[in-house]
Amino acid sequence: MSTPLRTGLANLWRSAEHADAVVQFVLSGAGASDGAKRQRTNELPPGTPVGDPLPLHKLVMCLSSPHFAAALAGAAASAAGPAATGPAPAGALTVAGHGAGAEAGRRLLEIKVQVDGASELPAVLDALRYVYTGELESRTFAQLLTVRKYGERYSLAGCVNAADEAMAQCLSGGKQRALELFACDHLFPPVAGSGSEGGGRQASNAAAAGGFAGVLTAAQRQVVRHFGNAVEVLASPDLQAQWLALPPLGIEALLESDDFATDDESSVLLLFARWVSERHALRLPPLPGDPSLERLCRLVRLSQLGPAYLTFVLPYIPWFPISKPEMAFLLRYAAASDVPQGAPPGASQAPTATQLPYNTARKALAAAVAGVYDVSCAWYGKSRRQALPAGGLTLSWTVSREDLVQGIKSNTARHFYVHAMLEHPRIPRHTHAPPPGTAPAATGDPSPSGAAAEEGPGSKALALVGSEGAAGGSGSLGGSAPAAPPPAKMVTWRGLEWGVRLRLVRGSTSGAAGLMFKCGVPQPFARGGVAAGLAVPGAKLVVYRWRKGVREMGFSLDCSTEWENCSFNRCYGNSEALCLSQATQSQAEESTQGGTQAAVGLVGPGALVTTGVVPPKAGAGAGPGRAAELLEGWREYLHEGTVRGCVVLMP
Repeated sequence: MSTPLRTGLANLWRSAEHADAVVQFVLSGAGASDGAKRQRTNELPPGTPVGDPLPLHKLVMCLSSPHFAAALAGAAASAAGPAATGPAPAGALTVAGHGAGAEAGRRLLEIKVQVDGASELPAVLDALRYVYTGELESRTFAQLLTVRKYGERYSLAGCVNAADEAMAQCLSGGKQRALELFACDHLFPPVAGSGSEGGGRQASNAAAAGGFAGVLTAAQRQVVRHFGNAVEVLASPDLQAQWLALPPLGIEALLESDDFATDDESSVLLLFARWVSERHALRLPPLPGDPSLERLCRLVRLSQLGPAYLTFVLPYIPWFPISKPEMAFLLRYAAASDVPQGAPPGASQAPTATQLPYNTARKALAAAVAGVYDVSCAWYGKSRRQALPAGGLTLSWTVSREDLVQGIKSNTARHFYVHAMLEHPRIPRHTHAPPPGTAPAATGDPSPSGAAAEEGPGSKALALVGSEGAAGGSGSLGGSAPAAPPPAKMVTWRGLEWGVRLRLVRGSTSGAAGLMFKCGVPQPFARGGVAAGLAVPGAKLVVYRWRKGVREMGFSLDCSTEWENCSFNRCYGNSEALCLSQATQSQAEESTQGGTQAAVGLVGPGALVTTGVVPPKAGAGAGPGRAAELLEGWREYLHEGTVRGCVVLMP
């Protein structure tokens, strides 16, 4: 098309020059309420005119839209004789007869175009404007999706593709905007295979949603990149709020993606359960019993759940669509491995006389239930990308001197616990699991066996305040890192809540204190009937001590095997991990040496750094009077007013 012709055509938009038709927009009956409800809500009845009449040009509209061509032909027939009878042309364009024209005595054909609401009139005008100018003025996803709807409804040539391209351009810009798009999911057209309702409309053909399917795929990839991994979503209130606000298509994209990483599929199921609970509370679909909810449930990789979730959590989720017989089969399928539980990474998978090779065992089980259970679905699929670094992820924990003193003074029980403040996991993006058959880097000394304990009647726990902040961050859709949440008494990994406790025994003759993991059941499972169970922390618990100003590992408890497990809502660890009597003796020896020491300590397991020059008694933490006596045995463990340690989460 020549430039003058293109310019002249654009100038005809909204111009009465050469116009031979006029369109009047009216409200459609789509979603119309009954008369009584319309009266209560001041809703206008169908057929009410909206906006001013718009001049049109038959040649332009007939070449651009078969729907407008049919409507204009009907208007011409009506103008030439008796009113046409029969149903209105498809697409809700209706003939309204003819009106008087003022230009050179010509009569303008008049048609009516239905819109679903007065607020959508700008989108309809933008769709018609595109026919004349080849450009769209709409910029937001809500506007573009509405333009797309009318472009498809009235078969406006090129309008649907233009709207799709504009949305794709929004997503490809520097600022990621996938969450904005998913917030408009009620305007989505149906996409083949997605199960989307698209506002209740049906696509005219499969190709109509083809361009939008590409937009949706790009948005889904962007959402996966944004959330990154389940561990960090659980740790960040901002990310979790965004997760809960996602529509079903957004959750579907995350659940079916191999790139949505996790420490354990249990964390993914926990996030999904919280989303379902939130939707149920708001009475938003999918609700329990909906086929769309079952489709989403089918995307959770159940065979990759940890033993704690498979045994003690999944059977108590009332809305999860798995039968008891298939649950029993799933347990057998998930356990089909030649490597004994608790074996170190890289252990041989050679079958014994009574074992089948791993793949052979699962194939045999799948063949046995062919036609009974669908083992091709994600329930029996491969694991997601591992979110934790190959050498483990280190989280620091602290107990302040003041809280330790208060805990000792305020508790009268024989044994009691003091909470540590533990930082939340902050996972660097693009970390990967170790290659198969390799062991993670060593992160601590071998630990002695632990002892189970319970925080129950006769014992008390003290909530602490103040701790080191969490560092690090990850990208968000707005381009800035989500704020690091403050350290907490309990943080989440492997789908459960975990904390660190110091166990003290009043009147103990051993001169020792305990170091414990505390396991808790998160919401919504805590109020959903999950009360008892057993879980492996999958982590190492370390406490530091300082001797002659040098930090060293005071004790390490390895809880990464099936032999080191913790009951729900109880503590597990070593009751004599901190040798308080030895601390008093070594600190007394240090005090006789005088001078200063270069403090060289472990920042993380296996990493040496120089931390500066400090006085020989730096961090002794002894206060005046009674406080000094209470903490006399803690001098080796108190540094700069806190007892410090770390938790190393193992992949």
